[in-house]
Amino acid sequence: MSTVDEAQKTVEATSSSDGANGAGEGVIATAGTPDKQSRWTRKRLLIAAGLVGALFVLIGAVFVWYLITHKPISSLPGLTDNATPHYRYSVYGVNQPLGVAVNSDGSRIYVTQSGGTQKALVFDGDGKQIQVLTPPATTGANHLPVYVALDPNTGEAYVSDRLAGAIYVYSATGKYERAFTHVGVTGVWAPLGMTFDSKGQLYVTQAFASTKSIYVFSTSGNLVRTITTSTAMSFPNGVAVDAKGNIVVTDGNNGRALFLNAAGKEVSQVHAGLAKGDLGLPRGVAFDSEGHVLIVDATDQGVRVYGFAGETVNYVGTFGDQGVGDGLFQYPNGIAADTRAHVYVTDRVNNRVQVWSY
Repeated sequence: MSTVDEAQKTVEATSSSDGANGAGEGVIATAGTPDKQSRWTRKRLLIAAGLVGALFVLIGAVFVWYLITHKPISSLPGLTDNATPHYRYSVYGVNQPLGVAVNSDGSRIYVTQSGGTQKALVFDGDGKQIQVLTPPATTGANHLPVYVALDPNTGEAYVSDRLAGAIYVYSATGKYERAFTHVGVTGVWAPLGMTFDSKGQLYVTQAFASTKSIYVFSTSGNLVRTITTSTAMSFPNGVAVDAKGNIVVTDGNNGRALFLNAAGKEVSQVHAGLAKGDLGLPRGVAFDSEGHVLIVDATDQGVRVYGFAGETVNYVGTFGDQGVGDGLFQYPNGIAADTRAHVYVTDRVNNRVQVWSY
């Protein structure tokens, strides 16, 4: 028997078998008529498409439910406020920045420099330099601006100068006005950290005198009170005041932060240490728009975040780490916050001001 005959018999046998199974078709189907396997494949595809459609409907329903019923994380039962800000961008064009201040809407950023010309610079909200705060030639050539604070009533910028032992005042447009004249301070005048309260009173840390303290001045420059602590401070640095008058001061060389009520009484501390929330070398401090306390830790290369309610201080978290990339620090120092949930941190060795937001 030839090879062709054998092949023909094979085809016929297969056709008979299919017919016996009820298909009534041979191996080669007539054009336009699907075989049994094709019909089964189409049925499975229809089933799969139906399941996928049902899944999308379910996902859509869940999403709509979430939009209607969702709540902020901090208000859900069993969860605590552990939010910390996220890196947004950096302002460059500064040389070893130390202090920073910002107006309420973030449209003017004030930065002091310890390198280069050692002057304070002003940037707009996009990071473009718009002004230089220059003390007059009559004040001499030796200057080291450290911290800057903004008067909430006048918009004036106050710059503490460590080498000159003075506070220089500039108008809201950046013009030099005067040296701050205090009344009531005796002995060494060595201003460093500064902040204003909601009444326009100026708080100044006295870091280099024999008695380390916080001076509070009226809007006219008169000494209103002197705040000391139960255990002596060593190099009090940054100081911040919230809307209720609560005070936080960083005691740099003791590696701690002191929390005081509006009366100036110490109610709590954060100590030096290696545990979560402990401090190494605290510098700048600020209250953010939500009332959190933000403390720059220069040696830990980050910013600690705390909650401060009454006499209780709770550690919330830390943002930043050591490095040169975005969101990393090399010996940060100063910090400020605006009312738009933005936080500004001077990144000294990386020659920039980092801007973070919640």
